[in-house]
Amino acid sequence: MRAPEPGRVKTRLARDLGESAALQAYVELVEDTLGKLEEGAFDCEIWFEGEQNDYLRRWISEYRLPAYRQPATDLGGRMLAAIAAGAKVVVGSDIPPLGSAYVEEALGRLDGADAVLGPVEDGGYCLIGMNRPHAELFRSIEWSTEGVVQQTLNRAATAGLHVELLETLWDVDDQADYVRWRKSEGAARDVR
Repeated sequence: MRAPEPGRVKTRLARDLGESAALQAYVELVEDTLGKLEEGAFDCEIWFEGEQNDYLRRWISEYRLPAYRQPATDLGGRMLAAIAAGAKVVVGSDIPPLGSAYVEEALGRLDGADAVLGPVEDGGYCLIGMNRPHAELFRSIEWSTEGVVQQTLNRAATAGLHVELLETLWDVDDQADYVRWRKSEGAARDVR
């Protein structure tokens, strides 16, 4: 995740909502994700890009999580670094339907797979898991495009790796996603 700073997070969303509103949305999404993952029967860590700031320090303290700075490389290199350091699963922080059960399912599927992917509707993924690093799944991927999952599956097939796919979720990247998130949030509140 990126350290929350205006102009550095949710940049596509900021084009429509402004930097301040996009920053607030990002903070809410991260806190929602951390709260849901806190319910899981697994340990969590925060891997961040940028400088540690008040938001990060609060999350580290409130959720009692270790935090690590990501290396200065592309998204694939940053995810690979977490897995090489011992993480079994890496998740995004802007996926409203993602919860601890989704992560637990991924961990369970690793018993019979080399890797697990949690696809999102836009062609990317919100979760990748593996028991040991498979660097080839992170190299030469056109990140932030609709072909990320397919490229990853192609690399896995070439390497002879078995990949399990989880249910497809959705993430918040633009104004339409933001509206969907806010509507789903309202529906969740109505049910309580």
